[in-house]
Amino acid sequence: MSSRLLIRLVVAAMYLCASTATAGPPMVTDDTGTSAPGVLEIIAFAAGESRDAGKSVQGPALDLAYGLNDTVEISLTIPRQRVKDAGEATIRGWGEASVGLKWRFFEGDGSAVALAPSLSMPLSSSSTIIGLVEDTTVFTLPVLASVSLGPWELTGNLGYSIGSRNLDAVSVGASAGYALTPGIRLLGETWGIDFVNDGAGEGFLNWRLGMEWGLNEKLTLLAAYGGSVWSQLDAADELNEDYFFGLQYALGD
Repeated sequence: MSSRLLIRLVVAAMYLCASTATAGPPMVTDDTGTSAPGVLEIIAFAAGESRDAGKSVQGPALDLAYGLNDTVEISLTIPRQRVKDAGEATIRGWGEASVGLKWRFFEGDGSAVALAPSLSMPLSSSSTIIGLVEDTTVFTLPVLASVSLGPWELTGNLGYSIGSRNLDAVSVGASAGYALTPGIRLLGETWGIDFVNDGAGEGFLNWRLGMEWGLNEKLTLLAAYGGSVWSQLDAADELNEDYFFGLQYALGD
């Protein structure tokens, strides 16, 4: 896997990390919901993707989100990661950590708007040395908007990522959720990234289908599977498939 592709995938992974807080998983497109005040939401998850150029898996990984008040939460994502390039041995180590904040600054009749800035960086210098992750720091600022229409919830994201390797990106996402039963919600989305200062257009658009299944008041099962809609990457670097599987537990009242 080329170094430049790895940097691009780091930016994409950072955007995923920015979305891995509370209501985002198993989707990449986050919504405007925040943890209840004083409640710590813990997501233990595994997520992976495959391309002809190689495979990457995050897991075991933890996402922590804590509600500061009715409209603000802070979050932290800590993943282990392993990567296997085609024809190469598997390498393992710590992936990229992400620290974020979500502020829902507007609420209307069934609608809301929020900001969710995050900062992502390698967890370990040894992971950059062995080539597991790039020595790259990424700041992402997405704007989130949601609207509820009966059993449906529609969400849109628009964000900008600034990378320390001079590879900035615009990220977009649109998702729909449908409450099939009081405990089961079906989800679908498209999300993508365009690298704006690369010189050659190399963006992509992906899809995901998923579900949230509330096993009880505290525990929720999260699962999703996705693939590529459109890509300007080289054929070997295009996404074949990705997945997310996790358990979310709410600690506190």
